[in-house]
Amino acid sequence: MQTSLLGLVIFYDADFKFVSGNTKTGIPVKLWARNHFIDEGQADMALEMAINIYNSLTDIFSGTPNSARPPKIDIFAIPDYPVSCFF
Repeated sequence: MQTSLLGLVIFYDADFKFVSGNTKTGIPVKLWARNHFIDEGQADMALEMAINIYNSLTDIFSGTPNSARPPKIDIFAIPDYPVSCFF
């Protein structure tokens, strides 16, 4: 049974930037975050961790056919809002 995961993010692109890298199999990974997090270099470690996790999972599931792997990966760093602001 095939499963898919779909995420939809609507954002104003002037407020966000991205850092990018590639997995060892060449899949592009972009980590999107607010401008000041990218400018201060705070997203670099998160991008490195995401790529390392993907590479480790690729090693674990090495029998998975290439067609089951995503053509690209986009990660969005969403701010943590306190629950009380919604009530």
